[in-house]
Amino acid sequence: MVSGKVFTGIKTALEKLFKTSGATLRNVLIFVLVFGLERIFEKDVFRCPEKKHRLYGISFLVCPAVSLFVLTLLLNANFWNVLTGCRLSQFRPLFVFKRVVSMVFQAFLPPGVWIVVALIQTNYYVCMQLGPKETAIKKATRNTTDAKKIKEIKYEIERKFYQAQCESHMMAWSFFISLILFAFVIVCTRRCLFLQADGILPDLDDYDKLEAEAAVDSFKERIKEIASSEGKSYIDGAFEYCKTEPKLKTGYSQVKYIRKQLARKYPRTTGDLSQPYRAEGQVEEELNENRSKEIIDDGHYELRDLTPSGSAN
Repeated sequence: MVSGKVFTGIKTALEKLFKTSGATLRNVLIFVLVFGLERIFEKDVFRCPEKKHRLYGISFLVCPAVSLFVLTLLLNANFWNVLTGCRLSQFRPLFVFKRVVSMVFQAFLPPGVWIVVALIQTNYYVCMQLGPKETAIKKATRNTTDAKKIKEIKYEIERKFYQAQCESHMMAWSFFISLILFAFVIVCTRRCLFLQADGILPDLDDYDKLEAEAAVDSFKERIKEIASSEGKSYIDGAFEYCKTEPKLKTGYSQVKYIRKQLARKYPRTTGDLSQPYRAEGQVEEELNENRSKEIIDDGHYELRDLTPSGSAN
């Protein structure tokens, strides 16, 4: 009993957490995905080639960033809620622009973090600029056997690669600072231009949304009650009909018969997803008239009236 209450409390707390902090948790998961992907790419995937190393390095810098940007927008339910129906006659450009700008800005954060982390690791940028170090040393020392000269060449190549790593670090810091400044400008501009729209007083759209949601919830509750009543009435009538039929006296025969009628009236319940939940056409008309087919001993079919007072044809 105590453990059940504990698990129920934990479940309730988690539901509240996901409901109130959904955006924060989503961003945390995306950031974890960013660092996880970077580790996997660097350790198991990235191999700088001799040819087309510039395109290869750019691909590892840009492609994951673009993918994260699109993925962030795809996972943002509010983004699709705002865009849905934006071309209708009641479309308000300022309303959509204000919210879309905020969501697009949030979607830029994960790819921005990816680029910063990738530049800090330096591998992708160095590959883009210079290619693999082993290939550069091999090409530079191909035509000499002088140990001293080879040592000088290796030192010069090491210096170039070290310089490229420093450039990558400086670009990471520059991009990071630019990202922070861009966020600062966007937030200040949004608060300056749309302060009134972000006030604590709900607007009429909020009221309309609450009213519509309340109406739909009430409608769902009402139709659930009606559907439950109709379904129970149908089953009660079927069992009452079975009591009047001599061939349907056993519990097994009654269950078999009613199960067949349910499968005909609600064909989707049999597991066939190609069928509707409720039978249509001639079958529906037949069942609505309280007519059905009964399995006789030899496997033949005979129409019977479902009502207790009915008689066989």
